Amino acid sequence: MSKIARDANVPVILDVGGADAPLPLDLLQFITVLSPNETELARLTCAQVESLEDAISAAKKCQEMVKLHDN
Repeated sequence: MSKIARDANVPVILDVGGADAPLPLDLLQFITVLSPNETELARLTCAQVESLEDAISAAKKCQEMVKLHDN
């Protein structure tokens, strides 16, 4: 569904909440806005997120994950 939306130039926003399971990394290439809280960001990046600096570092890591999986 996210690929169809992106191909139609419809923004895709993903709230990472819900199941405590890994996010399929190939899905990242179709997401326009990723919206994790600190716990979800930690799960996505396998990084500790307990401070603003941790959150910034994890967000940058998340951006790199998107670049690696963007076609």
